[in-house]
Amino acid sequence: MGTKHSWNRLWATLLAMGAGFLIYRTIWLIGHDYLAKYTWWVAVLLLAEMLVDIACLISIVRWWIRSDSTPARDLALRLTVAVVVLHALRVAIFVIGCVGPCIAWDLRPEYRAAHASGWTWTGFWIASVAAITSLLAVLVVWLLMRRKRHGTGENPG
Repeated sequence: MGTKHSWNRLWATLLAMGAGFLIYRTIWLIGHDYLAKYTWWVAVLLLAEMLVDIACLISIVRWWIRSDSTPARDLALRLTVAVVVLHALRVAIFVIGCVGPCIAWDLRPEYRAAHASGWTWTGFWIASVAAITSLLAVLVVWLLMRRKRHGTGENPG
């Protein structure tokens, strides 16, 4: 189990689970008619996240099949970063729309009144913590890969 191939497949499987959850959540939002409820720019962001997430899943499957391929891994990781950043941006828009001076700014005017009772503090905190954790995980992976590339971890510059 300690071979390079099995570790690559483990990482690819974990990324696929995360990307699959985000696709599930996006499909759930679309199925509950959020494309009609969101303003046009939030709806476009939701669709962009879904398209990048699909591309991410395809690249992860490619990496899983070619478990020792560095280009396949690099593409999967880059697309994963893009998905995490897009999702964190969407969660930040949701958070700003729930609290503060911009209440429901991400919704069309006819849906703003119903929005006040449509979310819970539990969902708010789960979404916020998950997005922050994902961003921190991306940062840690990026730092570890950068250290590995530079050998000792010192900046050569």
